[in-house]
Amino acid sequence: MAGLRSRAFKALIRYGGWPPTARTLERVRNIATYALGAGTASLHVEQSGEGALLRRLATHWTDREVTVVDVGAHTGEYAIAARSAFGDGAILYCFEPNPETFALLEARVGAHERTRCHPFALGDQCGVASLFSREASSAFTSLHAATFSLGGHQITRVDEVEVRTLDELAGPLGLRNVDLLKVDVEGHELAVLKGARRLLDAGALSVVQFEFGERNLASRSFLLDFFELLGPGFDFFRVTPFGLRPLVYRPAEEVFVLEANYLAVSGELRRLLDGHPH
Repeated sequence: MAGLRSRAFKALIRYGGWPPTARTLERVRNIATYALGAGTASLHVEQSGEGALLRRLATHWTDREVTVVDVGAHTGEYAIAARSAFGDGAILYCFEPNPETFALLEARVGAHERTRCHPFALGDQCGVASLFSREASSAFTSLHAATFSLGGHQITRVDEVEVRTLDELAGPLGLRNVDLLKVDVEGHELAVLKGARRLLDAGALSVVQFEFGERNLASRSFLLDFFELLGPGFDFFRVTPFGLRPLVYRPAEEVFVLEANYLAVSGELRRLLDGHPH
């Protein structure tokens, strides 16, 4: 690691001059944060590292039914990748509250007999909420209006949507154990996990993937909140295009540069994944 730092420092001086300009430092920062996964959550699942992760999990979940809950399923890219990795025996529960996006999701993945698509949002309490969008069926929709101003975007559409909690749905849906819970809801991720507190306390969630980044500023949620909510029973990783990066919480890990995918792993998978980033 010391050798790598030395080479990077020499390259910075050689190509950026000394003292380095602000533009050079910004480029170095952007490259470094991208290598750590920041900004990669918006990539396709086969570019972000998620596809490789799904296939890796599939090697550990063989000869049994796998249950996947996809919160913020959009038009089904992740669900399609999960189906490919886990096979026809897996059961997928997909949640997408945007009306136009839900129609596309159901058309793409809903025909499979073991995929269930639900047209509502998840959170920490049941009710009705405003869903803000940039345009119809946009990937950028959020229950937090401030996510748009943070990125310099305009809200062009508002829908009133039903909000449920995962704990409240667990009984009706028959969710006793969830192998993989994926949450990508533009700043509302912590609320979704708070709405699954009973499942967490029962040890019913094995692997949780959630997005975290600048949009969490709108919900005033920090990475520390996820560590504290999930607790010591989970090991944490950042999902990158180059593999998993193990995380131990430090304030420096609070990266609000675009979005990254994070992984929290419990049970036997902690031993299988911990310390093996590739």
